[in-house]
Amino acid sequence: MEQSNMPEEYAFSIKKVAELLQTNEETVRRWIREGKLEAQITSRKQGYSITESSLKKFVNSTPKYATGALIAALSLVPFGTTLPLVAALGALAVAKKPEIRQMEADIPQLPNSIEDQCQIIAQEQKALIDFCKSFEDQLNDLQNTSVEFRNKIEHFSTQVLELQSRVDALMVRDIQSDKF
Repeated sequence: MEQSNMPEEYAFSIKKVAELLQTNEETVRRWIREGKLEAQITSRKQGYSITESSLKKFVNSTPKYATGALIAALSLVPFGTTLPLVAALGALAVAKKPEIRQMEADIPQLPNSIEDQCQIIAQEQKALIDFCKSFEDQLNDLQNTSVEFRNKIEHFSTQVLELQSRVDALMVRDIQSDKF
């Protein structure tokens, strides 16, 4: 068996990756199932493990999670190693300068899109309120109809009782007339 001079790569659990990327563990499992994040099954009990290189590859291909991973990584880094890490991040920023400029160019558009989103939400909220009012009106109509039906049923019940009393009286009178 050959021994490698390469240092062994660090592996993360699903829970740790979820913490680093500030997401849910089930989301990380879905990425693994979909092939977006490479992982190896360590054992049935321990589950999957994600190598550092797999995680870096995923973060580089998914910018949405890069910031969360960076912040989480900074919180894990010992105090003495922070300066080299900041220098490396500065180098990364220079390498990503065109992308950063594009992001800066997109920033003035954000308030408009946020304002548009707020207007859309306000319109949807108004439509929902209108729907609820309409539903409430229909419910009130049903309740009123129910009360009307209940009153009619009581009225008809009273009439049936009166008719029954009259029938009983007639039957008693017929029986008495037959006796004489």
